[in-house]
Amino acid sequence: MLRGQGVDDSVEGLLERIGRNGPTRVVVDRHAQAKPPERALAMGIPVEVVFVRGDGWTLGAPEALEWVAYNTWAGDWTAVLVKGEDVPFIHMTPSEYLERMEDA
Repeated sequence: MLRGQGVDDSVEGLLERIGRNGPTRVVVDRHAQAKPPERALAMGIPVEVVFVRGDGWTLGAPEALEWVAYNTWAGDWTAVLVKGEDVPFIHMTPSEYLERMEDA
């Protein structure tokens, strides 16, 4: 659960917040340097995956840097949002995300 809410409510709220404001920070290089989402966007860096900690803090990354982002707090992520084709983001658990990456 995120922020002590029910899973459905928290995911819906999180998706809305990410859609409005972007993640808290976005990884912009292989050294895990992270910038506010508006600065990353100005640098031409897209957000294709967002990792969510239990306290609601989020870290976005382009596909090329998703492992860098994931490894910053590998044990602390409670949810992962992956850019979808037909929807803005697809919600998954960290375990589902790792499974998906192993299958890729």
